Amino acid sequence: KTKGFFYRDLDKKSIVHFNHQSRDQVYMQALTLLCETQPQHPDYNVWENSIKLYAGYLKNIMQYVQPYGMLPSGIYHVDEVKDSANFYALQIWIKDDVSKDYKEQLENGVQLDKEHYLRVFPVWFSFKGNAAVHLSTGKAAALCGKFLNDKELINIAEQQLFWIVGKNPFGQSLIFGEGSNYPQLYTALPGETVGEIPVGMQSRFNEDTPYWTQFNTATYKEVWGTSAGKWFSLISEF
Repeated sequence: KTKGFFYRDLDKKSIVHFNHQSRDQVYMQALTLLCETQPQHPDYNVWENSIKLYAGYLKNIMQYVQPYGMLPSGIYHVDEVKDSANFYALQIWIKDDVSKDYKEQLENGVQLDKEHYLRVFPVWFSFKGNAAVHLSTGKAAALCGKFLNDKELINIAEQQLFWIVGKNPFGQSLIFGEGSNYPQLYTALPGETVGEIPVGMQSRFNEDTPYWTQFNTATYKEVWGTSAGKWFSLISEF
């Protein structure tokens, strides 16, 4: 049974996942810092157990992305779209009812039970590109791995870097000037810049497989400072 993921609130209406920018690492940053700075606190075992549960969750969902190793975006509940306060706040530039598309996107993922699906790529309707998403989760894996002294988690974190520099189905580095076979990227003003990183890989329409067309445009190939920041943030853990 899949467990160890986070909910947005105590009502457990919505599971935590991200679709464009991502703060997926903050939970492990908070919990590991609590444990490291307050080892005598009466809630220490609760914090530590939460880290272990999340670590187990990351290991479990990696089975669905081999041999490439890009961390999935997470678990989704079939009724999350009904939580309009959270759902539509997270999705950028959508106004119409997207429940039909939401259902289709879930069904193109991995069904875990009658109510839950795993998506490799996020549920999204605009601003597609997932570098920030999986790099943030990779940082969470690195934090868990260092705290628990777990090499498997460290490897999971490292796999997120590998994906960016070419260990992906297209054999193409996403960093201009790094690795081999890197593409032209969308830079509106400065021109191609060595080291630039785009928004990231996308999925096609409501599907859940990598889609990396050679057409050079936003959003997926748009150079983005957030992706570079997430890259450096993850590397800093090694």
